[in-house]
Amino acid sequence: MEDFAYPGADAILAEHGLKLIAGDGHILFEPSEDGWCDAALIKVEKHIITGTVRKVVNYCFETSGTRGFLTLEVPETAAVRGGDEPLEATALLQSGEEKTYDVPANRTVGLDVDPANARAPKSILLELRFGTWETSAE
Repeated sequence: MEDFAYPGADAILAEHGLKLIAGDGHILFEPSEDGWCDAALIKVEKHIITGTVRKVVNYCFETSGTRGFLTLEVPETAAVRGGDEPLEATALLQSGEEKTYDVPANRTVGLDVDPANARAPKSILLELRFGTWETSAE
């Protein structure tokens, strides 16, 4: 039985600081040399705040096929931009609640931000999913 573990996840974590857990192979991490993501790619925007300095890190993902999913952990996620396909992004909010955001194609959606410090995102991105998924009524 396949466990859907993300291939090369340890190397990606070591090199890019990105924790990829599992997926079906239809959402793939696409390293970016200059930190920018092509408009056709999904972009996950992470803000790292150290004192008064904010560093923005963009992670890019390429999609293939008619549907796909990727589970991951991206602390301090500020926003997600859809690539060529609309998608759903599920995040763990600072309140402890999980929330799923609808992200239109080529549009950016901001995730929950700490109201006491609007500069510092506190959401942890948990999953990206695109395409139609059947739900079984059991």
